[in-house]
Amino acid sequence: VYKLFWGLFRQKKISLSIGIAAAAGTLTNTIGVLGMIYILYARRFVEAAGLEGATPLIAIFGIAVPNMPFELAAAVLVAIPVVMAVKKARKI
Repeated sequence: VYKLFWGLFRQKKISLSIGIAAAAGTLTNTIGVLGMIYILYARRFVEAAGLEGATPLIAIFGIAVPNMPFELAAAVLVAIPVVMAVKKARKI
């Protein structure tokens, strides 16, 4: 994802490329983890969360959706300065 957007923006918007890649990676991880929870442990997850009246899909999405904006923002805000610092340090 980073290389795709880095190529599209021709190095002019490197921080945007980093941010988009961080968001894409975070979404991939979240969807993968919650998808596997749903596939492997749906009923046990609902019981452990104390949401016995909810269907597993609603319970998992109900937890994920409110947290996703904060998770994405944190990933982008951390990734951009870290990657920029590493890129700068590697050029030395």
